[in-house]
Amino acid sequence: MFESEGAFYDGQPDDYIFGARTPRRYRNAQLVQAMVELNMIDSMGYGIHQMNQQQAKRFFPLPDYDLTETGVVKMVIYGAVVDEAYSRVLMQKTDLPFVDIIALDHVQKGINSLITKMRRSGLIENEGSDKKSVWKITK
Repeated sequence: MFESEGAFYDGQPDDYIFGARTPRRYRNAQLVQAMVELNMIDSMGYGIHQMNQQQAKRFFPLPDYDLTETGVVKMVIYGAVVDEAYSRVLMQKTDLPFVDIIALDHVQKGINSLITKMRRSGLIENEGSDKKSVWKITK
């Protein structure tokens, strides 16, 4: 697990997974530029996208981000297989759309982790009794 003091600077990690968004600004633009010039990072603004792509190419789980603690970003990068079936599917179906890989990643880690993440973010809420509860999108 990697932990960084300071909130996620521009948006949320999920905003960057598909590589369609780059930060509008950086906390330390000079440091970012120096890291690009020294080949420490490939290109500015695509780190999260590239990490996700590389993990999928290695048949490993995608990184997880925990933003529940104010002013702290925690990231977990898996270096081993969590569910062999997930890795097997990625090996066999090399043309899967990335959105399907993300869904499979959530399944292998347990749908409960996704529900917990969305509940903590205030995106969903549980309505009803324990036996007949339903998850609803918050208003």
